[in-house]
Amino acid sequence: MTLEAMVLSLYMIFPIISAPQKQLQEHYLESNLTDRSSIEIDGGTALLATLEEWNILMQNEFLNTEEEGIAIENLELLENPELGPQSAGSALALGLEEENYAEIVYKNSLRRLAFFNYGEEYFTPSMPLDGSNSIVNVNSSIIVRNVYDDQYRLSEKITWKNAPTVKDSEMLSKIIYYYGSSSSSIPVRERRELYDKKLVNVIRYSPSGKVLQFEKYSKASAKSKEVLEQKIIYDYDSKDRIIKEESSDLIKDEGRFINKKREYRYLRSNVKPNVWYYEEGKLRLLTEYGENDDTYVETVFFDEGFSIKSEFKDGVKVNETIYHAGVEYGGMLNE
Repeated sequence: MTLEAMVLSLYMIFPIISAPQKQLQEHYLESNLTDRSSIEIDGGTALLATLEEWNILMQNEFLNTEEEGIAIENLELLENPELGPQSAGSALALGLEEENYAEIVYKNSLRRLAFFNYGEEYFTPSMPLDGSNSIVNVNSSIIVRNVYDDQYRLSEKITWKNAPTVKDSEMLSKIIYYYGSSSSSIPVRERRELYDKKLVNVIRYSPSGKVLQFEKYSKASAKSKEVLEQKIIYDYDSKDRIIKEESSDLIKDEGRFINKKREYRYLRSNVKPNVWYYEEGKLRLLTEYGENDDTYVETVFFDEGFSIKSEFKDGVKVNETIYHAGVEYGGMLNE
């Protein structure tokens, strides 16, 4: 880890600006962006030492108000399982450094949690300069910042790649949540920008949290136009069970969309619903369940009136029959 990367991590964890912090930021995150130092440091030792100094500054300058920190009576609730926050190849996961098991807990003057460290996992509640509430979680792979609105509802989630240098760090994804009213706890819409996959997903929700619509867009670059690749619309009954699913999928080679539809009918409360599957308005597959989920009949429909009916018992195919224009054409019993 370079010194600039360590400072960036500290800035992500403690975004509140003080005079010493601002000087540190300006020196390492601005003046050294083009002329980077080649000095490598022990990231773990230096980070903990810096945090010790930072804790004093935080208690003296930042944490004397009720807004900062969160009240947690029992810090044992924050303890993770032995390998909970560890990546598979970490020293702790491999049992190479027992001292890494130690927890580091920082409290503010109100005895509220300000910072928590266990193994390679870092966690802090904070208030950025824009006045919002946020929680930052850091491990060896990613840095995640969750931002909350005034009602403490999740409004934004940003994920960064945790890289050895600032240059290699990149934003992986950004999720924005939109709420229909100030009293709603469920978002009406969600926008997911997946930068590493060059995709954008837009999801709309019902008042009960069911997905009503899903849209997937692709982007050739960050500034390019979004191209719709898939759109799915869902319908539910009065019991919030899905009864219809309609999708349009882009066939890139042909430059056109293919329309698909699934209809669900519930005949028994303890058995999967029967499913009718259509492509371009034509019935292609019918699945009908019997007394349980492992006993069912699948019928595949082809053009020119041909169909194949397969019967399953206890999840095993026991019979298969070919039909043409509704008349049995040939069959084979598998017992």
